[in-house]
Amino acid sequence: TGVDFAAPQGTPVTATADRVVMAPADSSRLVAFDAATGELRWSRKAADPPHSYSWYLGATGGRAYVLGTRLMAYDLETGRPAWQGPEAGTLTLPKLPAGEASGRAILTADRVYVPTDRALVTMSAETGTCERMVPLASPVRSVPPVTGDLVTGDGALLFVNRSRVDATFRFDLPLIDTGRWHDPVSPRSNAP
Repeated sequence: TGVDFAAPQGTPVTATADRVVMAPADSSRLVAFDAATGELRWSRKAADPPHSYSWYLGATGGRAYVLGTRLMAYDLETGRPAWQGPEAGTLTLPKLPAGEASGRAILTADRVYVPTDRALVTMSAETGTCERMVPLASPVRSVPPVTGDLVTGDGALLFVNRSRVDATFRFDLPLIDTGRWHDPVSPRSNAP
């Protein structure tokens, strides 16, 4: 089993007490080195079709996380998949059609927030299960919402792409803050 990255760009290098993990831009591998000696400890290459991964998210809780058609976690010590079962890493709630990441996610100690083309998906970092899906709204019903990478700051979770900030989520609110900013240079809220 393994990981194949579709041209990872801006991939982080993660250093823990025991490992340095990265997905080099000139390679299709996720690699882990011994932090003390620099010796290669494990390397993952694609061997789990139909899944592919576009983003290495980082490491926390003894696991390295990758994202694409699903979320996958690898044990930092061994490089083996951390989760088992057909639903593990699936970017949707059970019994719903599977989703696919549409941008870089945010990894925290206990959750991974994943942008898809139709929802913000909250995944458990411990188990790889989908905990929550918040549907994305579009300013025009006939046009799907624009998604992109997730960024965070000042208690907000934002979808950001080259030309706009499309949705915001406040961590202290139980529901979506429906405010939208269309011009990243001069934000205007269209919220009621």
